[in-house]
Amino acid sequence: MRERRRYIKYIWITVFLALAVSGACAFPARAADRIRVGCVDIGNFIQIGPDGRAYGYGAEYLDKIAGYAGWEYEYVQASWDQCLKMLKTGEIELLLPAEYSEERAKDYLFSSYECCFDFVALIGRRSDERLYYDDYAGFDGLRVGMIKGNYLNGLFEDYAKTHGFTYESALYDTGTQLMDALDSENVDAIINGNMEFNVNQKLLAKIDYMPAYLITSVKRPDLMERLDRALKQVFIENPYYSATLYDKYYGDMEARFAEFTREEIQFIQGSGPVTVLISPDDYPFEWYDRQDKACRGAFVDYMKYLGKISGLQFDFVPGVLGSSLKDGAAIEDAQAIMGVFRNRLDNEGKGLSYTSPYYSCSFSLVGKRDEALNLSSHQRIAVAEQAQGLLELLQKKYPLWEVLTFESPKECLKAVEDGTADCAMISSIKLSADRNMLGTRLLVVDGNTVSAPVYMAVTKKADPLLVQVLTKTIAKAGSSPIDEAIYRTVLSAGEPKGFSYFVRTYPVQFAVTVVAISLMAMGIIFISYDSRHQKLQNLILQKKNEELKAAIAMQK
Repeated sequence: MRERRRYIKYIWITVFLALAVSGACAFPARAADRIRVGCVDIGNFIQIGPDGRAYGYGAEYLDKIAGYAGWEYEYVQASWDQCLKMLKTGEIELLLPAEYSEERAKDYLFSSYECCFDFVALIGRRSDERLYYDDYAGFDGLRVGMIKGNYLNGLFEDYAKTHGFTYESALYDTGTQLMDALDSENVDAIINGNMEFNVNQKLLAKIDYMPAYLITSVKRPDLMERLDRALKQVFIENPYYSATLYDKYYGDMEARFAEFTREEIQFIQGSGPVTVLISPDDYPFEWYDRQDKACRGAFVDYMKYLGKISGLQFDFVPGVLGSSLKDGAAIEDAQAIMGVFRNRLDNEGKGLSYTSPYYSCSFSLVGKRDEALNLSSHQRIAVAEQAQGLLELLQKKYPLWEVLTFESPKECLKAVEDGTADCAMISSIKLSADRNMLGTRLLVVDGNTVSAPVYMAVTKKADPLLVQVLTKTIAKAGSSPIDEAIYRTVLSAGEPKGFSYFVRTYPVQFAVTVVAISLMAMGIIFISYDSRHQKLQNLILQKKNEELKAAIAMQK
């Protein structure tokens, strides 16, 4: 019986091995498919390095696709026209980036997902002061460089007809030739996508905005099917993958496209100093240094930086302590106001217009150290009057909260200590800048409760163009300068530290110091009195001794 079972066991092992071998023969491991890709001369898109490896936006995007499709790539460098012809004849299998048109769709298949989004742009030289953004009259008679066979050329032709100016076109085979023609002043401007754009160039017009795709020949639906499956997986994994790539290789789009019009340039050149109202006591963002009689702070430094970019000049004046945008007298002499938390629900009738936000201020929730809080229930939240624009954000995020306004962050914290409020909303940067702000009885309950955008407000006294110029300048500056200004201010510990600052910041230490000094003074007074009293007693004893000596002598 045992022998029989052993023979059956051997038979099953033999069958299993036979099936495994036959399966391996029937389904051999599939090698990665080699896909030939057209490599067009677009800056930072698909560039071939000295080591033969491809890099850039398009190359990294294709590598991502290869992870799902199992492809390897062979890059074929040629002009755009040549790549289109090779794609049609089968000499290459893939080409990007391509804008969709009905004419192209006859010969090529377009991917279901875009590989990037592109502006059709008219680009000039930064040094050319004859041309400005959307300057249609100045565009008349331009010599405009274009790439042969580029779909964007037809869009620019329609744009010129719509805005009533003529131009002379010059055609080039590659992007490098196009850029060289602009640099050498053989043309006044070029038509290109927004991707290829450098610091020596300036945007003259955004003509259209459209997605761009990967394309293959109509004879390769099998290839497009595999490509679409891979692209779908890329988008499922990260819907913002292309946006992340764009930032990596081409930078901040908003900063790149913020150009002044002729009218805005004339306003800047003819404008006198712009009066900017700042808060007198809002360290580290903005405050008034009474000793030096100067406005200081991160927002002030940032505004000075904007002046260097735009050409505007600013005159900073301190506001009245405790005033808000509701006080008309506080803003009647100002043209611009720093550090505004805009509240759309309470914005009527003030005559203010707003720039785009230039900073996102994070707020922390501060409560008592020995009291537990349920943030999802009704809470009385203390907010400084200057930040009352937070009301709308808090109502949306925490509808059960009751918001109470106080004159300053210090008053908000005091309200929590004496039980007037359950919690206080305090800027996280303020708490970082002053570690003694909370004292011993308070602590941070939630480190990032809400983040609110900070705006500049422009008053009716200012020219309407000011808000446009400031908004474009904020875009040109990007986010780094304001962050650097804030951290530089915090690290420099630049807040004025007079007597009142120490009383506010270190109340316990101040009280202990006062008591200690008082005790020392009393001790000194006591010692002084005791010393004088002892001297007096010594004089009396000395006199009595002398009298006693005289009496003895007389007696003798």
